[in-house]
Amino acid sequence: MSKTKEKDILYRIAKGKSVTPQERESVKQLIKDFGDGSKVTRAGINQYYDAATSGRTHLSYNDFASNRLIGDRRKRGGRASDIRSENAEGTMAAVLMGWLVWGLAIYWLSGGSASVKSSAVIGAIIAVVLYFVARRWTPFTEFLLPIILTVIGYMNS
Repeated sequence: MSKTKEKDILYRIAKGKSVTPQERESVKQLIKDFGDGSKVTRAGINQYYDAATSGRTHLSYNDFASNRLIGDRRKRGGRASDIRSENAEGTMAAVLMGWLVWGLAIYWLSGGSASVKSSAVIGAIIAVVLYFVARRWTPFTEFLLPIILTVIGYMNS
């Protein structure tokens, strides 16, 4: 099957249009979270397809489009300014959670040898990076993962 045909199938799936089971099977490795459809554009699907098939991204389409401000400007939440605002809110939430939870985990794992300020800054940076790498896993990476790592660290010491 040609790349153009696969891109068209992926676009139709993202838009919620019907496709045959054979067509769906041909692009099943690329079918990941398309969100509410406000970020689905033909150009965005083309960029995502090229990046995903070449191995440059393993993100879902929704995360890929959010990171690159790709969206359907005709729909609510699809304009670049809306996506930028959504990213800013998510980043600020990640900074605050990272500052608190990751910062505490780093401080406790270092046994108090790292300063509180440096632990908080490093925790915020870790949380923001994890937010942009795996948005779907944000509750796990920003809350549960540092707690699990801290518990494991205490059990091993």
